[in-house]
Amino acid sequence: MCTARVEGELSPYSDENYINSGVPQGSLLGPLLFLLYINDLPEGLECATFIYADDTSIYMPTDPADPIAANNVLQSDLNRIYEWSTIWGLCFKPSKCKDLTFTKQGDSNHVNLYFNRLLIPKVTVHKHLGFYLDQNLNFKEHVTKLAEKVQNKLNPLKKLSYCLKSKHLNTIYNTYISPNFDYCDIIYSSANETYLKMLERTHYRAALIVSGCIQGSNTSKVLSILNWRTLSAKRKARLEIFAYKVNNNLVPTYISQLFLNYRNMGVRETRNRRPYIFPPRSSSRIRKSPLYRLMSAWNNLRRDTRSIETLSQFKSKVNILPDFLHTSSTELIGLTRKQEIHLNRMRVDFVLNSHLHAHNFTGVNNPNCTHCNKLNTNSHFLLRCQDPIHRQRIINLLTSIHDVRVQNNRAGKSVGTWERGSQEARKSHRKFFDDQKNFILLFA
Repeated sequence: MCTARVEGELSPYSDENYINSGVPQGSLLGPLLFLLYINDLPEGLECATFIYADDTSIYMPTDPADPIAANNVLQSDLNRIYEWSTIWGLCFKPSKCKDLTFTKQGDSNHVNLYFNRLLIPKVTVHKHLGFYLDQNLNFKEHVTKLAEKVQNKLNPLKKLSYCLKSKHLNTIYNTYISPNFDYCDIIYSSANETYLKMLERTHYRAALIVSGCIQGSNTSKVLSILNWRTLSAKRKARLEIFAYKVNNNLVPTYISQLFLNYRNMGVRETRNRRPYIFPPRSSSRIRKSPLYRLMSAWNNLRRDTRSIETLSQFKSKVNILPDFLHTSSTELIGLTRKQEIHLNRMRVDFVLNSHLHAHNFTGVNNPNCTHCNKLNTNSHFLLRCQDPIHRQRIINLLTSIHDVRVQNNRAGKSVGTWERGSQEARKSHRKFFDDQKNFILLFA
């Protein structure tokens, strides 16, 4: 018997009803009871069966020379699933079922499949658990859809960039938008480089929004001022982390078994012994497969890195950021958004007359300083320009810059908790501020 409750009290607007099959929707025990309910569905099926919550897939390797044999097995299993659903009172919708054939040839000529005497539609692309599978497994569709999805989320972030500082924009992007790139990136990392560059361009556009830099700025410099890595570097690190899990039995058995046939079982332990051995003549498709890339990533790691004991230590090892600037733009406080944008554009060499003139900007005919008539480089702009009004603006900018990280000392204590009479603390504190005020001279 089932009825509705509102704030712990029985609702007067809900009648009591008996549930003859299934589980009540929205209950805490519902998912567990449902899994127990369908647990025996794969029994008696000849095809490989994959169940995730209420999504069920059956899979059967097919010989192109004799597709009828595999079709008969698939059809027989579909009939068994229909009989099971009839017995246990669960209704499957054939309109939601899809028939997808993975093939290297491009075109598939297989017999139609039926469920409850209704034709299962054939498709070339299918979205399964948020991931687009195409018949050639080149992942073009998924990467294209992913780029569109992220771009749609960047559009409102662009509007917020006029009123929020880069610190908050960076938090929004890394929390709500960037994780979209991480979902199933181990699989789609084998896509064609042309498709993956679409994602890199989207990542670059996000960096422009957060930093306020101009389109056309150097990609490496824009990412470096935010302490961001490229997506390819992030995928490489995640490949290595997943390979670590495989080799330390931190993944399900059905995944680790895929790697058993390629393990180097040689008894002799040499200095450069590779954990995995590949077939001598591997095609380009095999070399681009996720399985091959995972094993290659593990082989290419140093031996001492592979022998790290804990997963957290391994992640710290492979997730080390490149040699970026000491202070990123998102760690600065005391600047207005306008000052922040001007500073970021200077750090990527794309704001002064000399920068714009070098890129042939329309209307920029003279690369020299308007006050001194000398080449207006970063060093001239910050240090050598003799205009008194300009010098005062630079001094005000330097005195307004603070690094949010100076709130903590090396021991992890707040600056306010330092002993008031400690000369060492005051000296370290003052030096930290002086270093951060001079950080903009790194590109001068």
